[in-house]
Amino acid sequence: AIEEEPIDDSEESNQKFSTEEASESTQKQPEQLLEKQQFISSSPEIKTEKSSLSHALKTGTAESHTSAENVHFVKNFIKGIIDRELYMELVTGLYHTYVTLEKLLDLHGPTCFPTLHFPKELSRTEALREDMEFWHGVGWESKPECRNPTPAVLDYVNRM
Repeated sequence: AIEEEPIDDSEESNQKFSTEEASESTQKQPEQLLEKQQFISSSPEIKTEKSSLSHALKTGTAESHTSAENVHFVKNFIKGIIDRELYMELVTGLYHTYVTLEKLLDLHGPTCFPTLHFPKELSRTEALREDMEFWHGVGWESKPECRNPTPAVLDYVNRM
């Protein structure tokens, strides 16, 4: 399996890459650049950033992320301005979502996409259980507002 390296999305990193790329391209002849491009595209063992899963996910969800970031709730959330009760509801919704998602991934992941299934590394449920205890207190599991997802969350998990 190919291990992907994390992509540094910072502006500084992107500027540095762009500057280096521009500098490199001015020093090489067009024929050399074409040979390099053909070699990379014809070599199955060499994966470029553009063909990586992380890049595909980033570009594929960019529009949705931009839309979400422009929602009033998310704008305030990013600024750190959020109502405590509303945040508790968000954590509760995430908890119910990830419990369902991870159960389904454990059920289908090993057979449907075994090379992408990393339950120990990607599991969020335990961290969300800790968040639930922090925000709702000890014994949160028995509280109705914690046990029962909102209608919107229930609709979402049922569609999974």
